[in-house]
Amino acid sequence: MACTQGQTTPPRSATLRLARTTFCGVLLVGLPTVGHITEASGTAQARIPSAMAPVGPFVNVAHDLGLRTPNASGGLEKRYLVETPGTGAAWIDFDRDGRIDLFLPNGHGGRYVDYEDGSSRLRVDRRPPDELYRQSVERGFEEVGLDAGVAATGWAAGATTGDIDNDGWPDLYVTQLGSNVLYRNNGDGSFSDITDAARADDARWSNSAAFADLDGNGFFDLYVTNYVRFDLDDPPFDGKDICTFNGVSGSCGPVMFEHDSDLLLWGGVEDPGAGIRFRRQDQREILNAAYAGLGVMPIDIERWFFAAHTGRDSII
Repeated sequence: MACTQGQTTPPRSATLRLARTTFCGVLLVGLPTVGHITEASGTAQARIPSAMAPVGPFVNVAHDLGLRTPNASGGLEKRYLVETPGTGAAWIDFDRDGRIDLFLPNGHGGRYVDYEDGSSRLRVDRRPPDELYRQSVERGFEEVGLDAGVAATGWAAGATTGDIDNDGWPDLYVTQLGSNVLYRNNGDGSFSDITDAARADDARWSNSAAFADLDGNGFFDLYVTNYVRFDLDDPPFDGKDICTFNGVSGSCGPVMFEHDSDLLLWGGVEDPGAGIRFRRQDQREILNAAYAGLGVMPIDIERWFFAAHTGRDSII
């Protein structure tokens, strides 16, 4: 999962060609109501005990600003690995009005079906769309994902932003369990899915991605971290809790799965009639290895990437 703040145009200087991308594990945190409810002027308010009062300079204002929709990530018991990471987010001023907007990827919701032999399956019964919130002074954040063309219903994991064609409008890349999506910003408040035309797809379980101009050609390249081999319709170990953690049985972690290789997409390949396309390079061609990739961040050390992996050493 990734939370990113993208940069619209790659810097062209010889000393800095990396996307200014900031990642975080969790952007929005749902807090349970504590204490008791009191009525004040007809408005229900939660009284928080002083011992649990927020400490520090941050105050949770998500609900007040219109960010209220729960995020879906499987069932409540989290029996499968894909249910546990949750999703990320991306800050993006997609309409270039000077106010940062917010893209929230979404997963799937479902229920478990148990069988007599101890196996189980997650039956997906909710596919909420990804959401794009436009910020305004008057209304806070207003959801416009459907009108903008980014309300897809895949099992998303994260997102990152960058101007892939240097037209001044930030574009959007969404990682998923299954096919990823590259959206080109049309400059009129809407996006177009150009994944296939740009050769930017990856049908594996991709967690995070980051833009950076690695070869200095003035166009963003894209690094995509892939996690493990996982099929929701045919889960490993038949959905049985064969692993234990501190004596408690549960779903197995990534060390029990076959790891997948990351993907590097080189930008700036122009194809007449097709626009900007990417040249694909699998991680195995670079490292001859595959890791369970979780996050990635570009850093200005000889134009390198730092990639975090589960159960293995991270790499630069």
